[in-house]
Amino acid sequence: MKMLLAALVIGPIVLAGTAQAGVTPSNPLRGSASAIHLAAAENPADRKTYVQTKDAGMARWRSRIDEFTARTHANATAAGDAASHEIQGAWSHVQQASATLDAAGEDGWDNAKKAFEHASHDLEATWARVGPSKN
Repeated sequence: MKMLLAALVIGPIVLAGTAQAGVTPSNPLRGSASAIHLAAAENPADRKTYVQTKDAGMARWRSRIDEFTARTHANATAAGDAASHEIQGAWSHVQQASATLDAAGEDGWDNAKKAFEHASHDLEATWARVGPSKN
């Protein structure tokens, strides 16, 4: 998961740096941070890369959660069931945010991306709090 988080955090920075490398100094507005952010949001390749990274991370999480759920059901403890329920709830939020991000147009992309990243962070926090190392 740390690799997904690193990809989600570092990827846009690298992409923004690449976008800024092509900026000419004669246009001071293009060199501002907000202009770089807007340029990255408007670039379909950046969105496609972000979504591909998101989808790969979602697949890894789905596998981890499925394994955890199977293990907690096999052990059939109240604590394991409660932990599984919490993780499934956080995962459900990530899935909803992912679907919203996939359907977002240019106007809603930034908000959908923030919501997805927030839901992902909540899943990571829940996993760290009640995940396999705790049960």
